[in-house]
Amino acid sequence: MAVELEKIREKRASHDVDVNAPPERGIVTKLFPAEDFGFIALEDGTEVYFHRNAVRDAVFEQMDGMEVSLNIEPGEKGPQATVVQPLPPEAYYVDKRSAA
Repeated sequence: MAVELEKIREKRASHDVDVNAPPERGIVTKLFPAEDFGFIALEDGTEVYFHRNAVRDAVFEQMDGMEVSLNIEPGEKGPQATVVQPLPPEAYYVDKRSAA
């Protein structure tokens, strides 16, 4: 029994835990509904492409100017968002209070 427990401990100790980076934040600055894509400006000025299929919990056509959170991956022509969601209202208010 002790040998089996030691094997389990070793296996757990060697297990790498993947920690996902927190999502980025930005504002939808360009929206092309007829072509099903748009661009999000990050705080550092980087523009990130996103497709209609990446949008969660929002109506694509109503996203112009919306503050969003996004996950970014390298794309063929630069960074692209894989998931785009509107920021929850409480995140907006918490950030405004901490900035004051």
